[in-house]
Amino acid sequence: MKQAVKFGELRRHDARKAIPFFYGFVQYPFGTMLVNDATGVTEQTAANLEGPDGLPIAAGGVREIPIVMQQDASAFHLCYIKYGAFLSGATGGTVGSRHRLVPPANVLSGGRTLYVAQKNQMIPRWSELDVSVYMTSSGGRDLYGGFQRDPNTGAMEEIPVPVMALQGDADGMGSIRTAFQLPREATVRVRVQSRAAQALNVYGFLFGYKIMV
Repeated sequence: MKQAVKFGELRRHDARKAIPFFYGFVQYPFGTMLVNDATGVTEQTAANLEGPDGLPIAAGGVREIPIVMQQDASAFHLCYIKYGAFLSGATGGTVGSRHRLVPPANVLSGGRTLYVAQKNQMIPRWSELDVSVYMTSSGGRDLYGGFQRDPNTGAMEEIPVPVMALQGDADGMGSIRTAFQLPREATVRVRVQSRAAQALNVYGFLFGYKIMV
């Protein structure tokens, strides 16, 4: 006699317990489908279309970015969140630039372009962002930023964290480790506030591991 169901064996084709995984701020299909009231047809328009290269945020504005975990049988172990930004408007620098130049930008101090500027002449656009991260599907708690008591006024208000305090200035993956376990279909809400004088596009990702269960 043989058992109809076998217990204690892996349900997948290999023995991996976890795999690295990225969740981008902008997820496919890069937009929200809306119903055309005149025709009753669900459409994708230029007004509600978001490109995979980033989400627009107005000068001094706020952008809510909900990120939903996949509907699979694995949990997500978050390690860190990486942030980036580039200039999306036609003023205040070169469109698409991920840095801005500060004086002195001359031949003696390293040049007039982003390719030869040195040291603190290049200010990354993401350093003008402050963020709060909420785990809305895991007890409704804040990961960082969020509501806390203002040390100056004593009032409870949202006090976001500067991105500069969360990741280094150099290119690469380095960020403060913020380990957090998330179930499937959980939602991470990233709330970005801009201190920039120009409109920016914000991009980034969550990095962690899919935990096989």
